[in-house]
Amino acid sequence: VVRMKSFRFSLQRVLDVRVLQEERQQRALAAARAKADAVDAELEEARSRRAAAVKEDGSRPGVDPWLLELAWRRRTRLSGQVRRLADELSEARRIEDEERQALIVRHKERRVLERLAEKQRREHERERLRREQALLDEAAAQRRRRLWTGDADE
Repeated sequence: VVRMKSFRFSLQRVLDVRVLQEERQQRALAAARAKADAVDAELEEARSRRAAAVKEDGSRPGVDPWLLELAWRRRTRLSGQVRRLADELSEARRIEDEERQALIVRHKERRVLERLAEKQRREHERERLRREQALLDEAAAQRRRRLWTGDADE
């Protein structure tokens, strides 16, 4: 009986590294998404504070000019904060998109190796079946020869 070695993918270590890289990239994307979501929530809160300040400051006629100046400075500060957070959100979304694209690349790299491994595994199985069939054919041929020559063990 001829025994073949069990299948071993020659690039298994490379595939293992690709899997780890993809998992690391998934974590990086999740972190980037969480950062963008946090900035988005902070931006919405700043917009709400700015809107409340505008509404509050505009609802009091005959207010002391010093208080109007103070309210104007507050609105200006809040508007600046909204602009800064909007810029920060834009950057966070850009980074999230980059991380997503990097994940797509990592996923494709892993899939290429997995498909190669599967192809080699199927080829290995075909070769095993071919050898097994050849062995069975040879055994059957020997049995026929023995029967024809009269050497059958009966």
